[in-house]
Amino acid sequence: MGSSHAIVACAALIVLLSTNARGLRVRKDKDVLLATSFLSHHGEYQNPTSTYNLIKEIRKVEAEIEDEVETLNRDRRLHRGHNKYADDDIRQGLKDEQDMGASENIPVAELEPQDLDREAKYPVRMLIVDKRSDDDDEETKTSFVETALHSDLAQRVVKELNGHVDVLRESGVVLVDLPAQTTDKQLQELIETARAQGTIVEPDHLVQSVNTSSKGSNDPLLDRLWGMDALNVKGAWDIITTGEPNMGSRRPLVCVLDTGIDYNHPDLRDNMEVNQAERDGTPGVDDDNNGEVDDIYGANMLSKENDPADDHSHGTHVAGTIGAHGNNGIGVAGVAWAPRLLPCKFLAYTGRGYSSDAVRCIDYCVKRGADIVNHSWGGSWPSEALREAVVRTANNGLIHIFAAGNDGVDIDQRAFYPAAFSTEADGLITVANVKGDPDHGGKRIIELDRSSNYGIQRVQVACPGMWILSTVPTSGSSQQPYAEKSGTSMAAPSLSGIVALMLAVNPGLSTRQVREGLRQCSVQQPLLQGKVEWGSMPDAKRCVEYALTTHAEGRHKSFRREPSTETSTPPPPPPAQPTPQPQPHPPPQPETPPSAPSPPPPTPPSAPSPPPPTP
Repeated sequence: MGSSHAIVACAALIVLLSTNARGLRVRKDKDVLLATSFLSHHGEYQNPTSTYNLIKEIRKVEAEIEDEVETLNRDRRLHRGHNKYADDDIRQGLKDEQDMGASENIPVAELEPQDLDREAKYPVRMLIVDKRSDDDDEETKTSFVETALHSDLAQRVVKELNGHVDVLRESGVVLVDLPAQTTDKQLQELIETARAQGTIVEPDHLVQSVNTSSKGSNDPLLDRLWGMDALNVKGAWDIITTGEPNMGSRRPLVCVLDTGIDYNHPDLRDNMEVNQAERDGTPGVDDDNNGEVDDIYGANMLSKENDPADDHSHGTHVAGTIGAHGNNGIGVAGVAWAPRLLPCKFLAYTGRGYSSDAVRCIDYCVKRGADIVNHSWGGSWPSEALREAVVRTANNGLIHIFAAGNDGVDIDQRAFYPAAFSTEADGLITVANVKGDPDHGGKRIIELDRSSNYGIQRVQVACPGMWILSTVPTSGSSQQPYAEKSGTSMAAPSLSGIVALMLAVNPGLSTRQVREGLRQCSVQQPLLQGKVEWGSMPDAKRCVEYALTTHAEGRHKSFRREPSTETSTPPPPPPAQPTPQPQPHPPPQPETPPSAPSPPPPTPPSAPSPPPPTP
């Protein structure tokens, strides 16, 4: 019996000593939580899929963050930037070596990586979300999120643990950032305190951009944009381009959640949405009170500098497909010639970012008045915070376009987020990636690329996504600022551009009408049947004609949650007395009051199809 006990003790010691940064940390105070810490007196696990596994996942993310920061510091020391033409994240087994391999001799772009301020200081991160219940009256029930900054939990995070708490009221999410020395026991106490308030707690998982590969180009001609012909975009341009002189403020505002945008690119700079209040205001001051300081060209959720410049290339490429300036005699043209482009950078120069920063970006886009949000990124981990953000904003008029992902799997069975949320609101639409190889007669055969995710419930439609020529950052390379990339990341912005054309001719279309218009005006494709819900690819001209002839229901853009972001250190706790209920704040004025009849759709002047730009 004694020898058995000795063997068990030795085995336990070996397991404990082998635990490292990739699993549960052994802290200096030996405060590591093993599975046995969650056993009841009867030897049964106390919610084994909950607190114990949640802490494990938080620690995994912490290790990933530390690796990310280490990579950043190394690359900055070596003055090495991201290779904007290299293969990114297509699974090896899905690569077509002849068609999709990036050239070995294409130079590395010297795009200086931006600092990752929060990641370095707070690698332990979690999200807290109000729990939904069909039995509760959402308007009257007590919300932890609304009072979070005054809570005991927030006081402890900031004062005892040297952490940071942010509240995103629009999305109903609390972000908790903690330093590396936070112990498992302290995490357990915070999680249990939050759950006792009726909330959901989850890790702040990493997500990433979902383009597959890219290749440089020295011949950026309009006739190389094969997707424009496949989607009949040039036919739509005969009706509207968004570049007409009389469009003015009716040009749709498209928010790009990504790696940023090169806002000085010659094919993009005229379409960038400029925050005049910040440009003409005082440096270092939030002149327009939107929660972001000096957000002149957009926001950066990764760095205190708040510069949304692209240090990767992915976001700039996406932006060019949506809205590179058309008919200007240079480069390429976007599906919409002149939308207003607004970057919110939450993906680092490695192409990876965090769910919490995506939620921050969604809230930022709401406050800036966005009509459309493009999401060419995703991950395999579900997030209630992210789901809450996209569903709530979609139900209030914001249209989200998601890339389906590049794992070649059925996301009805193996979910990919946020694409898998598309069944939860009319304003959520997921896009697969098709290729169009010509047959012997020269006609393109439209079929799903084998790298594209699919699903007849969660993926609605498909767009061209292979070898899409678009803009890339101008800095750091002798190459022309255009390149070809492939993946669902390149398919999604085509649909964002089509929706922008629809809203340009009829701004009052509801999210239901936009979704229904896309469905009705898509062309059935035999090889897409059983792959995507509508079995089709959109016809841009038909979509614009639908928008012109449809009586608008009106888009409700008044958000129930207060349109502001509370950040930093919470205020001192109030004196001992009943906690006052938060006072309601007036919502932002909607574009068109719901009670007013929708104006007739504007009739823009016809615009002829542009000639191919001069290379």
